[in-house]
Amino acid sequence: MAETVGALAILGPAKALAEAVGDQFHDDCLQRAGIETLPPADAVVPVAKATRLHVCICELADDGVTILRAGGGHSAAIFVSLHFSPLTRASARLMPHGLALRLIGRRMCQRASAFAGSAEVRMSLFDPIVYEIVDGPFSRGDQVGRLCHWQAGFLEGVYRQLLHRGYSCDETACCAEGAKACRFMLSRDIPSGAGSRAA
Repeated sequence: MAETVGALAILGPAKALAEAVGDQFHDDCLQRAGIETLPPADAVVPVAKATRLHVCICELADDGVTILRAGGGHSAAIFVSLHFSPLTRASARLMPHGLALRLIGRRMCQRASAFAGSAEVRMSLFDPIVYEIVDGPFSRGDQVGRLCHWQAGFLEGVYRQLLHRGYSCDETACCAEGAKACRFMLSRDIPSGAGSRAA
């Protein structure tokens, strides 16, 4: 049985691609990836198709990494709307920061297949927040080195939407370059004088 990942891995990058380069290039990339129609947001898709789309974006677009990260942000918006109720989203910004991190972390663990497929996901839920994805679906045998840009943009987008726009995510290690796990570190930049829950 083919390995799957959440349809967000296609929907977000496809939207970012259309915004960046237009419908014709967008349609060409989807065709190359073997994607005939865009799936529903709550569906799962073969990892192979999502990976082919990400590779196509990196190979054919000059700013492919930027497009994939932007796609991660679009995917995060869909993910938050699907898996965090309006009340939970509002509460996360009002509760103590540590409690909010635990709330988000539990939900991300429960829904990790949406962004990591069947890979093992490990989390450290204190600032700086760290996610480790062991043998992740976008770090195996790709043709362009690191291919986890979408996941970095996705994690960044989730925390920006739920907690603070100052969150940023960097991939500090990657299985594609010999690491035991892809390691994503989230940190937040809060301007002087701003509250920890500022939007």
